[in-house]
Amino acid sequence: MPHCEKCGKESNNVRVCPFCFTPYRTEKGSGGRSASAKARQAAGGGGFQFANLSPAVKFGVPVVLVAFVAWFLFTGREPGVPVGVVAPDVIATPMSKGMAEAFVHQINSSATVERHGSDITITFQAASWPQRKVGQLALAQQYAHAVEIVEGARRNIKFLDPAGTQFAKADAAGVTMLK
Repeated sequence: MPHCEKCGKESNNVRVCPFCFTPYRTEKGSGGRSASAKARQAAGGGGFQFANLSPAVKFGVPVVLVAFVAWFLFTGREPGVPVGVVAPDVIATPMSKGMAEAFVHQINSSATVERHGSDITITFQAASWPQRKVGQLALAQQYAHAVEIVEGARRNIKFLDPAGTQFAKADAAGVTMLK
């Protein structure tokens, strides 16, 4: 056990006296390392030792990592949007005639709308284009539903993205995503 030169007391602490906080002298040629550090190096355990970790770290860190991976796998992806079939309504909120007219007016003012008899072709601008597939489907469904309320009948509608590619269509059966 080290013996303090200043206060004369002994302790199990190898670096500093716990009573007067005087640092113990190190042996010459040890490079400033304590006796415990030299003992660890001599025993071959100078690196990382898993056994010296607390139980909270040993078991808590893996549990947190597994929870994060599970969260990422189940919520990190966009919900699937069926392609090629009539999709169920994303937004099931009822719409009044006034709300439908306002929605149709808003979309018609922000997108390019072409009418060919009873058919409608809409090209959305990049500023009002939803990036996620669920948003694109909801936009197409809401517009088709609003047109049906305003005009009193379902119309054949082609929905084009800002690049001019058709991404959805609406007909008497409902709205179908094409890509």
